[in-house]
Amino acid sequence: MPEQLDTAADERALVAQAAGEENMTYPCYLDPAAHWAQGVGVDRTPSFAVIDAGGRIVYRARGLLEEGTPEFAQLEAAIEHALAAAPPRH
Repeated sequence: MPEQLDTAADERALVAQAAGEENMTYPCYLDPAAHWAQGVGVDRTPSFAVIDAGGRIVYRARGLLEEGTPEFAQLEAAIEHALAAAPPRH
């Protein structure tokens, strides 16, 4: 049974923990009311979106992505491309 989260803070803490365990160094956006998701057509989880520095969605995938598959390679390529095109952080 999935863990019951009592507050938005609980959810943020759980996501932060998972991101750390997976060595995710990029931002994770929580959308508990699904406003953004509905606006961009995300209709299931998991879903992945790569957003470029201009705020445009440059890659979107729905459903499970498994390492070693062509879909996973496309996600990796989209992330690398978006990072290479982003202005340097100071």
